[in-house]
Amino acid sequence: MATISQVDRDRALRISPTRTGADLVARPDVERSITVVPSETPSVLDWLSAGTHIALFERNLQALSDTADGEPLLTTWFSLDEFEVVINGAAVPASLRSIKALLPQWREAGITDIYVDGYRVTTSVFYLNEPSGHTVVFGPTRAGKSFAPSTLIEGHKHAPSG
Repeated sequence: MATISQVDRDRALRISPTRTGADLVARPDVERSITVVPSETPSVLDWLSAGTHIALFERNLQALSDTADGEPLLTTWFSLDEFEVVINGAAVPASLRSIKALLPQWREAGITDIYVDGYRVTTSVFYLNEPSGHTVVFGPTRAGKSFAPSTLIEGHKHAPSG
């Protein structure tokens, strides 16, 4: 399973209410998803990390899908009852407070689960050994962005171990 530290703190989060085995298209009055803007993502992730909610968040956190552009996402989910306990807890970030008002509407609409999607941070590092004997290190970077040289290691002919 993934950990919360693998969720990109610089990108948006999406919170989506769902009904097991049902389609919400027929209910336009039910909010389909809520986006936590990138500037608010760190406060949401810090809040989840600092509280007792981290175990619930990480319990199901895994790579289930990619965006249409091929960027990897990490997804977790809560039952509506679990999510309600989390969102009604102490010190909820301002960006999530509006969700409290949607809970009765979601329950009435038969919502059973809440999915949370975040962009996955990639931490791959690539080494290029140049004929000059220098090693150029590419990465780490975030998913969907191109790799660029970040460090030139003098005198190394092989990638560092470890």
